[in-house]
Amino acid sequence: MKKLSLLEWAAIAEILGSVGIIISLLFVAYNVNRNTIELRSTNENALLELNDAIISGLLSHTDILSIVDKRQLGEDLSRVDKWGLYVFTVRQFNAWEMAFYRHQDGAFSREQWEAVDEGLGSGLIDGFSACDRQCWENYKVGFGDEFIRHVDAVYADRKKYPSALE
Repeated sequence: MKKLSLLEWAAIAEILGSVGIIISLLFVAYNVNRNTIELRSTNENALLELNDAIISGLLSHTDILSIVDKRQLGEDLSRVDKWGLYVFTVRQFNAWEMAFYRHQDGAFSREQWEAVDEGLGSGLIDGFSACDRQCWENYKVGFGDEFIRHVDAVYADRKKYPSALE
């Protein structure tokens, strides 16, 4: 049996090192994929919890229902009513914005985003809050530029969301 030279041992070590690197890269790719799946799940759960909080808050607080009803009927709102409607509306816009950016980050599929976009958009524009264009102009200062452009486009194309009040 022939002894291997130092150069031959170096070549073997280089091959083994390359195999080790390939295995490590496969392991990293597997973990990144798993983390992406877990992140999407976490984002979906966070959005569902926020949406549930909005709906639960609406249903469990008859004062909010009363305020929304007054607004939809065109009745005058007290300062307290206006504040309650403001808080409720901002929470809805926050949920919509969170979903918007999560979708842009790839955490939501196109189908999930379209469902959320339509649900929150129609709820804000023609639904519970009935936040008209002037209402949005008052609120939009606190949101991100890309989300503002998206909502502005939705208001420009009101046909996108049929009225929930009809």
